Amino acid sequence: MQPSVTSPGHLVLFFDRDEDLIDQVVSFVVDGLSRGDRVLVMMTPAHVHQLEEHLSEAAPDRRPGQLITLDAVEIAERIAPAGVFNRTVLTELFTPFTTGGVPWRIYGEITSVLVASGYVPAAVEMELAGQELTHEDGISILCGYDLPHLGPHAHDDTVPVMRSLHDGCVGHLPPGGTQELQVQS
Repeated sequence: MQPSVTSPGHLVLFFDRDEDLIDQVVSFVVDGLSRGDRVLVMMTPAHVHQLEEHLSEAAPDRRPGQLITLDAVEIAERIAPAGVFNRTVLTELFTPFTTGGVPWRIYGEITSVLVASGYVPAAVEMELAGQELTHEDGISILCGYDLPHLGPHAHDDTVPVMRSLHDGCVGHLPPGGTQELQVQS
């Protein structure tokens, strides 16, 4: 059975239309907010704007500070300057979200930005770090990959590799995909 965005774990969403992305991320965010989780969303600025428009209707009563949005492009540049993954910067960024006993869920497009920039090895390292956050700290993570912006990487081995670094895939699977995923350790 294919997981949904409300399933716990380290999940991936491949999308080729912004509408599909926003629908899935709104469900992910609203589910977390309704559970009392704090939610961190790292998207491109255009996607943040679309998300905020939809959330104003879907979750108008959220508590101040319960939802934090950051620019995925800026975060990608900080975590992997010139395509070199920096685990220390990632740890500094995520430490506030892994302490304090408050449940967190994270949606991110950072790895999609890295792949689109040609930094596939950095994206793989980031996904492995996401696995650790999920499995060691119990954080629910949903990673989004914007297929039209991945360029040649949308048609090479990158998508199956990224799919294999997650516990499950929500939404539609890219061509050649299966719902049975092998998680690499």
